[in-house]
Amino acid sequence: MAPPTQIAPNHNHTAQFWRYLVRMASASKAIPV
Repeated sequence: MAPPTQIAPNHNHTAQFWRYLVRMASASKAIPV
């Protein structure tokens, strides 16, 4: 998993990165959804 600073310049890539984080968090029940 790349640091946010490396993918921050690319907005589209950053959006995919956060989507990935949300999916992982939801899978581990970290985020009530």
